[in-house]
Amino acid sequence: MKISVDKRIFEKVPDYKLGVAVIAGINNQGSISPDIKVEPFAKTELSAWINAAKSQGIDPEKFPPANVNISQRFTQLKKLPSVNPAVDLCNIVSLQTGTPVGLHDLDTDPGNIEVRLGETGDTYVPLNQVKAENVVDPIVFASGNHVQTRNWTWRIAETSKVDEKSKNVVLFINTLSIDYDESLEILNETVSKFLETFGGKLVQKGILTKENPEIVANLKTSAKRPTQDKIDEVLTRGVENIIPNKQELEKVLRSGKKLNIYLGIDPTFTKIHLGHAVPIRKLRQFVELGHSVTLLIGDFTALIGDTSDKTSERPILTKEEIQKNFQTYKKQAEKILDFSKVKLRHNSEWLGKLTFEDIVKLCQHFSLGDFVSRELIRKRMESAVRVRLDEVLYPIMQGYDSYFMDTDIQVGGTDQTFNMQAGRTLQQDLRAKQSFVLANGFLEGTDGRKMSKSWNNAIWLDDEPKEMFGKVMSLKDDLIIQYFTLGTNVTLAKVEEIKKNLESGENPMILKKELAREIVTELHGKEAAQKAQKEFESVVQKGETPKNLTEIKISTINTNLVELLVQNNLITSRSAAKRIVEQGGVELDQKPITDPKLVFKITSGMILKVGKRNFFKLII
Repeated sequence: MKISVDKRIFEKVPDYKLGVAVIAGINNQGSISPDIKVEPFAKTELSAWINAAKSQGIDPEKFPPANVNISQRFTQLKKLPSVNPAVDLCNIVSLQTGTPVGLHDLDTDPGNIEVRLGETGDTYVPLNQVKAENVVDPIVFASGNHVQTRNWTWRIAETSKVDEKSKNVVLFINTLSIDYDESLEILNETVSKFLETFGGKLVQKGILTKENPEIVANLKTSAKRPTQDKIDEVLTRGVENIIPNKQELEKVLRSGKKLNIYLGIDPTFTKIHLGHAVPIRKLRQFVELGHSVTLLIGDFTALIGDTSDKTSERPILTKEEIQKNFQTYKKQAEKILDFSKVKLRHNSEWLGKLTFEDIVKLCQHFSLGDFVSRELIRKRMESAVRVRLDEVLYPIMQGYDSYFMDTDIQVGGTDQTFNMQAGRTLQQDLRAKQSFVLANGFLEGTDGRKMSKSWNNAIWLDDEPKEMFGKVMSLKDDLIIQYFTLGTNVTLAKVEEIKKNLESGENPMILKKELAREIVTELHGKEAAQKAQKEFESVVQKGETPKNLTEIKISTINTNLVELLVQNNLITSRSAAKRIVEQGGVELDQKPITDPKLVFKITSGMILKVGKRNFFKLII
């Protein structure tokens, strides 16, 4: 690996020096004695960093350099914060010398590291979070476009932080007012103390300057971070946000305590698509960890309908429609979730019993401003689109679900974050209990937009195997890794291997076949997946007609193609049927039909092709 400083940094800050030490095989355990003796030059170095930050457009009050932050905290608290032994030692050195001292994990991100100017396209994962955000800072430590430390030395990324599991690390000591020899002495003393305390082997060491701006380290060691366990995976796989933070939730999960966890679904439609299944998969992970898991059917909240991701109010469903929808939901969800290990409850059990006085008291824990400030609600109001008054109650009802069941963790999509926060509020206010929100990301539809029945880009759990296989094969190439991560049970290690293969130039078609085979196998079985792949290859890739065709009986010899498609439920609406015909998506006996008004004569045995994969035999 190469560690370097962009020459433009030295042009902007000629006195900048970066001490580097790559250390392999440490044992980050035990505790550090805070024996602190502040050097005489520390104050001057602190001032130099404040001035340098300002000169580069970094506000030192908003984004204080790491050394300034450590010094201020020590002055206020009269002690240093304890993170873990290796980081604690770095903080002690920083306080003693007045220098920003950083420590980066090389197990999770072993790529080249460069101190450079920030640029468009940079991403950063904040500490204790999982979702990357776009940033453009004046100066960063970065590996490719992954920012490891923002605003020069201000804050390290979650993806680069050192913890007790870290085995291979790189130590950074940044200096300005301190000369080269003194900088080297600080580096040597720190490395010596580090090796004495944590063991390991020094791989490479040096001071980077404008004359010597890079260093190469050959990091080869058998010492590696322990393999990711099930708790690591539940906290990261497909997770966009954890509230209040990942670190606190991990601590609770590793405590051995059995937690109450729930996912709520409002059965507003009869079918579940692969995107809906993402939080259901997360629920299964918690089942495998031995926690008490509840799938909550929002039969009462569905009477209102959640508009968190909608630009208009939802249609009001009857109790009969809700119950009918749930029956189909359960049958589909059973493909993923073992209902013998999950509690199944309906929120009408308790929401239907609330008195008006109860509802008023619950409302007192929230403000109207919280609700109307939400982006989609605000846009509806600004556009004079009606917002029903009962919609305001939806988050409160969902919050009460969490309170009534005394949940520790709520699982849902990112669009549910506001509603899940209501649950945290009631748990805190009424029970003085800390609870957590785990928000999953969305699986995009086959065309890259949000998966939705409205856009005809959904892969439904009850799709026939050949239809499901074909839909996966129609994915945009840049969705392959997202689908492996969110739409399958393939291990993250395997997903990472697939990602590397894709980046190294492997044919996406090969990887999509692997993905399609995996998804169909998980939902329909191995034999069905093999048959679906074989048919895809013969029909779509080789242009052959399938052997076993679905027959459609026609009562009239002369018919209009649009009418034929709609009457036999091959297309959902006349407008959609007209559109697919005009676009050349329908063939009769291998001849494209593009005129939606055409009336043609049917002969028994004609082959009708709709789209790329659907074939039918017309019978008189």
